[in-house]
Amino acid sequence: NEYLITGSEARTERDFHKAIRLIEFGLIDVSPLISQTVSFADIGKGIRNAMSSNTYRVLLDHEA
Repeated sequence: NEYLITGSEARTERDFHKAIRLIEFGLIDVSPLISQTVSFADIGKGIRNAMSSNTYRVLLDHEA
């Protein structure tokens, strides 16, 4: 018995732009998807945390 499990991803450029607009207008709250935001000074800590299985997304704040 052999099984093949595959995934698919079919987003388009149009899907991407629609998602950006939904976020921009506040119709979708993405804050639960962000585990941490770090500055350039803390980039090492951010990378280590991003590699953790307990972390979903780490953002780099280029203005901090």
